[in-house]
Amino acid sequence: MGKRNENLNNTTSVSRSERKAMERAMEEEQMKDEEQKKKSREEKNKDKNEEKEVKEILKAKEPLKPLEEEFMENTQSIKAIEEEKLQVGELGKTQHFLNMTSEITTMLGDNAMENLFEEKKEKSSFNPITWIGLLIVGCFGFFIYLVIRSGYEEELLLLIDSGFLLGITLLFGISIITGTKGTKVLSILNLLAILSYVGINIFFLYDWNQTAEEKKVEEPPIEEKKETKQYFVCTSKDSLKKEKITVEKDTIKKLERNITISDKEELEKLKELFKEENGMGIQATEDKLILTFDFETLDINQYKVIMREYLNFYRTTSDFLYVEEESINFNTYKETELKDFECIEEKEES
Repeated sequence: MGKRNENLNNTTSVSRSERKAMERAMEEEQMKDEEQKKKSREEKNKDKNEEKEVKEILKAKEPLKPLEEEFMENTQSIKAIEEEKLQVGELGKTQHFLNMTSEITTMLGDNAMENLFEEKKEKSSFNPITWIGLLIVGCFGFFIYLVIRSGYEEELLLLIDSGFLLGITLLFGISIITGTKGTKVLSILNLLAILSYVGINIFFLYDWNQTAEEKKVEEPPIEEKKETKQYFVCTSKDSLKKEKITVEKDTIKKLERNITISDKEELEKLKELFKEENGMGIQATEDKLILTFDFETLDINQYKVIMREYLNFYRTTSDFLYVEEESINFNTYKETELKDFECIEEKEES
């Protein structure tokens, strides 16, 4: 406006029509300046909107589109914007979009590298060490079971298994401390060793069971020894006393005592002394007294009472060393009560 007033002052000598023409020209120039400023603001806003759209395109990654396709589409849109700006002639703004393009390219390249590394990680997620370790634990468990079952009788098999387990454990330890390639190779070797271990055990166990079955067939069944009764006849040197003894497992089961008595009074007193009871029988003739003792039914204590009365009658005693708890031992009885007797074994009871 100051410039305009100066122009007006300088034209005081100009005619009125000329002055109006000059004012009209100045107003038109001012309007042109305002339109140019407005157009410049609109272009700036348009550039900002286009930049915003590019950023939104980059943020909204479509999961179904490959990474390369998305990169090509964004690059083409940016090139179109650059060409449009180049046609207008605004080189400063074009440089700004070129810088943005390089940043986008760098970002997309980083994302591509991250995706590649993720795929590699997924492919290398299988670790054979864990499975080999579990198989080795199973092999040791089977070895312990084999030791318990065989009772160290299969020395060759146990020795072979010990060597296999030592080698498998050594390979497993080396595979843990080596690199990825070495781990895979050693794991394959370890797996082959484990399979060999299982195969050898199956072969030996089959042969072991076959041998055991053949031995069972060859060995005759063990016959239980039947405990048979033995029969002894013991006679005194004067032939006045005779005893028939039934023995089973060195124990007297039955005793028959035959005594020859010539004195009738003695015989009658002995008849009165002995009475028939459960497990004891008495039989008398003109010159003989037959006493029968069945120790399967006769109480041992009752036998002692009867024999003490008999020994007291003849004024003798006995320690009853041959009585053991509830039975009578034949060998002890023969050594103590039948010292002066001659005993002969018979096949059957007479």
